[in-house]
Amino acid sequence: MFSIYSIHDGKSEVLPNLTQQQMKEVSEVWVELESPTEDDIIALAPLIKIPEEVITDVRDVNEVPKLDRLDGMFYLLAQTPLSTPPKDTEQLDIKYSVNPLAILLTPQCIVTISARKNDVISYLETKIKNTSRNHIVDTQHQPQFVTKVLLITAKIYLRYLRDLYNRLQIPLAERRLRELDKEIIDLLSIERSLVYFNAALSSNYIVLEKLARRRGFMETEDDRELFDDTLDEMRQALEVVKVYGHIAEDTRNALSSLISNNLTRTVNWLTRLTLILMLPTLVGTFYGMNVSLPFANSLHAFSIVVGISLLISVVGALWIRSKETVHHGMKK
Repeated sequence: MFSIYSIHDGKSEVLPNLTQQQMKEVSEVWVELESPTEDDIIALAPLIKIPEEVITDVRDVNEVPKLDRLDGMFYLLAQTPLSTPPKDTEQLDIKYSVNPLAILLTPQCIVTISARKNDVISYLETKIKNTSRNHIVDTQHQPQFVTKVLLITAKIYLRYLRDLYNRLQIPLAERRLRELDKEIIDLLSIERSLVYFNAALSSNYIVLEKLARRRGFMETEDDRELFDDTLDEMRQALEVVKVYGHIAEDTRNALSSLISNNLTRTVNWLTRLTLILMLPTLVGTFYGMNVSLPFANSLHAFSIVVGISLLISVVGALWIRSKETVHHGMKK
């Protein structure tokens, strides 16, 4: 499905149900194409012929961002942040992933294409629809439009990174043993999102650098200032994702140490319990032999043996407890 916008001087207008002839006559518009179908491509043919390569690129979530000229059109592919990706394509229930966004420029129009709902385009459409005098983008200034889309992309990356950072800020002291499985799965989800963001931002930054070297793209001083702001935001997002990646790795290592320490304490406790239970078993084993033993002819032999076993167990427990107390005192 697609929508056609005409945005000039802060005023936005949606152009609905255009005929084939009207399609040929419109200019300086923005075509937003989401989940493109064959019917959409045929309907837009009088305005722009969308290459099959572009459709293939946006459907491939692993496609590398690129800057190219395709059939005489300016073609840019960027990886944009995606919230709540489809669960059928992910092994983990991750909150954030990435989504390819293609931008085509012709003298008549700007076309943005995505294979599914795109957070950047949704944000831009919301701003346009909810503001009467909107100067975010202008379809008459194509370089600024492209730069604004990339600037919004960087800002949304930073917003999602702040959310991921907040999810990392749970003190380890508050992580109970019964919750560690859930925390580790959540941490793996965060790390995967950061890996996606890191790869996407690195590729986007390379494309931005290529765009900066492209002659004739930035026509005015305002274009250059806006592009510098976008480059700074993208660079900042790239640095932030690397820092948060290190924090996530350190947190995972701390959780691993916590699990290891809990396991060691459990094994030590089981070892002490086994040793205490072994002592009465040893006494019982001796009295199971067919040889002469003390109290063997006594009427209270069973009670005496049980008493001796309990006494040895209590003494053993107290001895282990005293050793543990001394060990803790030395550590302090």
